Amino acid sequence: MKVSDILLNYLLKHKTLPLPGLGVFNLTGSYAISEEDKKVILPAGAVEFILDPHTAEDPELISAIAAETVKFKPLASSDLESLILQGKQLMNISKPFLIEGIGTLQKNHRNEIEYIPLVDEINRHDTDLRLEEPGEAIRFDDNYLRPTARKGNNNKSRSITFALMMLAGIIILGLVGYYFYQQSRDRTVILEQPVTEDSSVNNFSTLPVPAPDSSKISLPADSATKAIVPLTIDSASFLVVVERAKKERALKRYADLREWGHKVIMSTQDSVDFKISFPIKAPLSDTARYRDSLSSFFGKKVWIEIK
Repeated sequence: MKVSDILLNYLLKHKTLPLPGLGVFNLTGSYAISEEDKKVILPAGAVEFILDPHTAEDPELISAIAAETVKFKPLASSDLESLILQGKQLMNISKPFLIEGIGTLQKNHRNEIEYIPLVDEINRHDTDLRLEEPGEAIRFDDNYLRPTARKGNNNKSRSITFALMMLAGIIILGLVGYYFYQQSRDRTVILEQPVTEDSSVNNFSTLPVPAPDSSKISLPADSATKAIVPLTIDSASFLVVVERAKKERALKRYADLREWGHKVIMSTQDSVDFKISFPIKAPLSDTARYRDSLSSFFGKKVWIEIK
């Protein structure tokens, strides 16, 4: 037999039921027994509960539990204590503590323990407003604060919100990618100029300055002298030196840059110090732009040499 059944039988027999640390149930009215299932029916107001945290353990109750469960009294006392402890834990998390056949203990909005008696569904009084509530019973596990009629609308609203968040995320990622693409594009120097490279393995000549184009030389028609008019050149050849190193380091660096797709040349004056350069064919006014761009790209200082 369960301890909760023993508590109900004890209350019916002794008209009182002390629960240690909680309070005392008192049977103040009459009760009936159902003919169908032989269950005890307690009318409204038949049981009262007096809250008293200082209620002591009742030896007679412990003896009744021990007799019904065929256990020693210390074990019976432990069973009752365990039941009450579980009930307190339920009430502390706003859950009801049900004592079968007697009623429910739970905490109200003032954090006070109150007793809610069980009422016979057939013989309950219409005037009992606290227990007679029209409409569907509230189910706490179904989130009763949410209107059921709007369930479909809520799902639709959630879908729209999720889609908008996904679209916003895609737009933000696109803007970030475009920003870094522009930054990389601004730092990249397009070096598609033709490079003249010596066939020798270890000696790399610098790009020669192109000979003046005679078609671009103009003389005044009325000039009586044979003075030469200065040559007009649209572009010039110059070098952007990115590294100066000894032979071993220079050869390795040159090989790495060529492998990475950079069209660089290597030159030396004394076979000791080597220079690695980008040959550029562009107006001399663009030297500063190429120098700054390559300096930013390699993260180190470079310089211009005009041949």
